Amino acid sequence: MDAAGFITHVHEVGESYTDAIGRMARTRNPVDLPEEQINPVLWKDMFVSMIDDDYELLQPALILASAILDDPTTLHFFHAVSDPHQHSWINDQNLGVCRIVTIPATLS
Repeated sequence: MDAAGFITHVHEVGESYTDAIGRMARTRNPVDLPEEQINPVLWKDMFVSMIDDDYELLQPALILASAILDDPTTLHFFHAVSDPHQHSWINDQNLGVCRIVTIPATLS
């Protein structure tokens, strides 16, 4: 991305992005290891063909995304969106047919 001219931010040596943390992050990473700040679904090996420099540039966004993924309410929402059994339909007089997603209390 940098080589293509998309990156304009130059960070200072030692600049940290550790303020974004989800409610369950301490359970997943109890000793607050820097290499564990990013949720496992966003680790480098999940991005096929991405060069290390591009992954490093994405780390602030990945830490923020990890904070969202480490929040139980958000996980329940994404579970509901991805599970057709949680979907129902209504007929709205202004919008027509609309999908409603029921967010479950648990993921099981």
